Amino acid sequence: MLDWLTIVASTTLLGASANVSPAHNFSYQYHDGYSSTKTTSGTHFYTPKYPEITLQGLTHIRNTGLIWGVTSPFVSEKYARGWNLSATLYHDFVLDNVSRIRLSASLTSYAAERSNPCLDSVGRRFHCYHGTQPSSPYFTHAYHRVENEIYRDDRYSELNSVAITWIAIFEAFLAVMPSDIVPFGLNAVYCADDTCTAGHNARTIEN
Repeated sequence: MLDWLTIVASTTLLGASANVSPAHNFSYQYHDGYSSTKTTSGTHFYTPKYPEITLQGLTHIRNTGLIWGVTSPFVSEKYARGWNLSATLYHDFVLDNVSRIRLSASLTSYAAERSNPCLDSVGRRFHCYHGTQPSSPYFTHAYHRVENEIYRDDRYSELNSVAITWIAIFEAFLAVMPSDIVPFGLNAVYCADDTCTAGHNARTIEN
């Protein structure tokens, strides 16, 4: 039975990043009380209130591993999104001391999204970005149509791939191994050590 201490000790952080870029960077025109045309920025509607943090890591225990990614919620005045998750789960079937077969599956889970409308002088709702940009394909669409076509009402998950990979381990001959020697019809991974996981000097060559 695995405990949290074992899981934490078997986890490596592969990368981290922070995003403070707005979902939309734009300006728009409007008419003031004197019917004069004014131009102003709308970027602040979609600028995140907090940095959007992305972490990627690897948890590897014996012959099983999980390459995972997590992105924190994006929260702005007119748009919000929850946690996004990604994962690649793999298991190695050891054939002998120098080769193994890896079965892996990758999936992604996208959080639900929420959009808040802008209102014109008569109370009509419109999308703050698409409804103010004539170049947008959604410029003439009603707000509810834009919302239904662009944003996710619920969390959406999808299976990206399922793969079988043949792995060969060569400690002494890695530097001189020709890149064109690959078993026909298989993906080959040459490893500098016996872990052969992301971040451990492994390179994949596709035939």
